[in-house]
Amino acid sequence: MMELFRGCLALVLTVGWFGASVAQPLGGRVIDEQGLPVGRAAVKLVAMPDSAILAQAMTDEAGTFSIPAVGSRPGILVVSHLGYRTYRSQPLAVGLVSVGTIVLHTDVTQLAAVSVLGRRPSVTHQVDRMTIDVEGSALTVGNSVLELLERTPGVTSNGEGNFAIQGRQGVQVMINGRATYISGAQLALLLRGMQARDVVKVELMSSPSARQNAEGSGGIINIVTKTNRRSGLGGDAFMRGGHGRRPEYALGGGMNLKTDKWAFQASGSHGRDEEEESSFNERRFGGGPAPSTITRQWEDSRLDPGRNYGLQADVEYAADSSQVFGAGVHWIKGRYQSFADAMMHVLEGGVTRMQQNVTQNRFDEGYNNLTFNARYTRRFDAEGHELTANADYAPHGNDFRNGFHTIYHDGSGQQVGNPAARTNVQDLSNTTYVGSIDYVRPLGAQRKLELGWRATYLWIANAVRNDTLRNGIQWDVDDRTSNRFRYGQHVQAAYGIFSGKWGELEYQAGLRMEYTGTEAEQVTIHSSTRNQYVDLFPNAFLGYPLTEKQKLRLAYSRRIKRPGDHDLNAFRVYADPFNYFEGNPQLAPSKTHALELVHVFDNKFFTTLTLNRSGDAIVSITGPGARVGETLSRPENVGSFTNYGISVLYSARLTGWWEVNQYANLFHNRYEGSSRGATLDNHATSWSANSRHTFQAYRIRMELLGYYHSGMVAGALHTASRYGVDVGIDRSLLADKANVKLACTGLVRNARPQSTASFGSLYTVSDERPDNRRVVLSITYRFGE
Repeated sequence: MMELFRGCLALVLTVGWFGASVAQPLGGRVIDEQGLPVGRAAVKLVAMPDSAILAQAMTDEAGTFSIPAVGSRPGILVVSHLGYRTYRSQPLAVGLVSVGTIVLHTDVTQLAAVSVLGRRPSVTHQVDRMTIDVEGSALTVGNSVLELLERTPGVTSNGEGNFAIQGRQGVQVMINGRATYISGAQLALLLRGMQARDVVKVELMSSPSARQNAEGSGGIINIVTKTNRRSGLGGDAFMRGGHGRRPEYALGGGMNLKTDKWAFQASGSHGRDEEEESSFNERRFGGGPAPSTITRQWEDSRLDPGRNYGLQADVEYAADSSQVFGAGVHWIKGRYQSFADAMMHVLEGGVTRMQQNVTQNRFDEGYNNLTFNARYTRRFDAEGHELTANADYAPHGNDFRNGFHTIYHDGSGQQVGNPAARTNVQDLSNTTYVGSIDYVRPLGAQRKLELGWRATYLWIANAVRNDTLRNGIQWDVDDRTSNRFRYGQHVQAAYGIFSGKWGELEYQAGLRMEYTGTEAEQVTIHSSTRNQYVDLFPNAFLGYPLTEKQKLRLAYSRRIKRPGDHDLNAFRVYADPFNYFEGNPQLAPSKTHALELVHVFDNKFFTTLTLNRSGDAIVSITGPGARVGETLSRPENVGSFTNYGISVLYSARLTGWWEVNQYANLFHNRYEGSSRGATLDNHATSWSANSRHTFQAYRIRMELLGYYHSGMVAGALHTASRYGVDVGIDRSLLADKANVKLACTGLVRNARPQSTASFGSLYTVSDERPDNRRVVLSITYRFGE
């Protein structure tokens, strides 16, 4: 693999050096009347006298540009940017290499138009992704990123860090294009601690290109946070307060500084929230119409409190018009303390109550996530010709201090025996190292070549100690469930993408090769499992215009879902004294073929047909535990998963003050296979809808969001419908320096979402009453440039 990497790197550097050495570029810099750089201005060199375009480029954030040599034809330079009058130079001398500094003057007419028509649409559809713009939305106020994703069109969530796109499970979550490398409960904690107000957009990639990691059988969700694009010194500060069943608050702010060569930004936030929830669970053991045992569990829980902290800093240095260096750090820390009071009834034969158990549960869970990034971009003379390098170092830690105290009673309510207690202490360390090189080379006006390499090293150490109370007085270590677990994963990837146009046909063909090496070590029992494999992940896109307003797109990709460390750790993690989770060291990766056909009409109406098929599907199966009334959940390779469906997206501005985004998805999921001697054949046709309306007039904006998710299947689980209506309003004040937002989430919602599961000899029913109605007031003030 190292030889392959050295060969690719040598090819990239050789091609880049050759492309840079043969050109004699024409350079310059564009500024405005205040002397500030104008980024993203269009620069064209046009021939005289026929105005044919000889070369063109865009200015970077520092206002500089460089366009390639064009021979000996005389020409003039044309520079344009929305909000400025177009600049046209005098005829340029042949062989000129620099035009110096160009000043653009404000065009008052265009600026007036921008305030009405320049607002970007909330939902857009690109060749490999759907993008939802949430920056400034009144409905992000008071929400965490976890809650934001649950309200995103096309996304469904179980609230525990597991997401699906168009019904497809196994989605990888990325932040700013970087994988989180955590999942499940750890990912849920992380997203719960992030403020939705810091998010610019959410990208849904149901069929990603070969440039993206192959991980994620259901696709990729990329969360893009805010970055500084303003010149000069400025910043903002915010504070918010809200109330559901219990109160919450958050405050924070940021600063940015941008000069000709330097760009710096830093932001931070702190939040505190409390919640109250309740649930009911019934479990029927033995199967058939007359179960041998039934347990019924009622639980009231409260979060008291949850605290989160966030800090982000980034710096960029533009050495010249062709080179940019950058570095950043992102820190998210949180601690959640919750308490639960539960009562469980145990009935034999489904009729006779034999036990009444009362349990007090205490959870103290924390996480500390850091990401350090260093990057370099080298732009060559041609537009789009560049080399980028990235390095990430991401240490992540979780700690759990949980306790369970149970008092047993007989069927009449009399206490029997001594109280039982258990403590569960976990320390999880997760460290990730990532290095990547990406190279893009235009091949003429119609074609493009992309090459890249990425190496990922993931190291995990997990120590679990379970203590039990014996005879009500003495604590003993539970050697059967206490353990130390280590996990290492090494992925080397190389990819190539060739894209272009052949007449009216747009095409892209890509191939990604990934080598994976893993080792899972149960230190306590001196057992380890190693695995190595190489996989190829092709992808392809085709686009063809049927008419001036209609276009077809066809996409294919192959994806993989690798078992995570928590999936492979065979020792127990307790949710409460009667329900626990175990990993499965024998899990195999699951691979998916995804096919997608998109019809686009007038760039407003998008219809998508999808077909996905997975083998060795990884499913969490719940069955009877070691003792009567206990349940054990464990991931299994059950067989196959099939998903097909159709979705419709309509996004348009109906008037100058009314924008609508309508999304509907109809899909069918089917899980087929067997596990633990039982057969699984769970299938259902489901649908979801998301309707967002934005009204804007007189500096007042109102947003109305309604969503509905019908019942769907996930493994052996069948969830009931979920729905809700959110409303928000915001008003700009003090010459748009200040903004006030008032939002109500869950104004209308189903208060008791349910789920059922049937597998083998166990049937379960779950009824929840989440704390999902909240009123929040937020004030933001911007200062400086």
